[in-house]
Amino acid sequence: MAVASVLRLACGRRLAVVKLGDARILVDLESPLGKSLYRYGAPLEAHDFADLVHRGDLVIDGGANVGVFALLAAQATGSTGSVVAVEAHPGTARMLERNRQLSRFEWMTVVDKALADDEGQAWFVALEAGSGLSRLARERGESSARRVATTTIDSIAASGGRPVAAIKLDVEGAEVRRSREGTRRCRRTGHCWSLRLSRHTS
Repeated sequence: MAVASVLRLACGRRLAVVKLGDARILVDLESPLGKSLYRYGAPLEAHDFADLVHRGDLVIDGGANVGVFALLAAQATGSTGSVVAVEAHPGTARMLERNRQLSRFEWMTVVDKALADDEGQAWFVALEAGSGLSRLARERGESSARRVATTTIDSIAASGGRPVAAIKLDVEGAEVRRSREGTRRCRRTGHCWSLRLSRHTS
């Protein structure tokens, strides 16, 4: 893994651009994710997911965070493919878009919405940008909850212009419901891989 120059900001934080093949990810070296990407590169699961993808494929990354899975998938699909990276946290979606631009992957699209049952809006708990811990709220009055736009896997797939080849879901607690929708989509197209990531906290 090659790393571009480390930048020190006026606030004392250090940033680095981590190179993952053709992909570029700007990371905060003070964050757990940033440290891990800087030291070890992308996790094995991201490489495994990208290995499922071929040139020209349509890929959906639900809960894309800063884009590790989406960027590796976009590298695999090449410019004849299409990757749709869905991220509901506004700050994280901006980070994801910045990483897409750094990588110059014009065939990757960032959708700043949450995956849900219907198009519309939902309450969303937005924690620190890039932490990967934000999620749909269990109830309206939950602390830090804000309204975000929602979309569905089917809506994204319908606008893709080709069958979905792979879906990755990491949507903090809603993986089972979203993975059922993804699995139905995969069965209808007949050739699709679905990867569900889930973190369990006590």
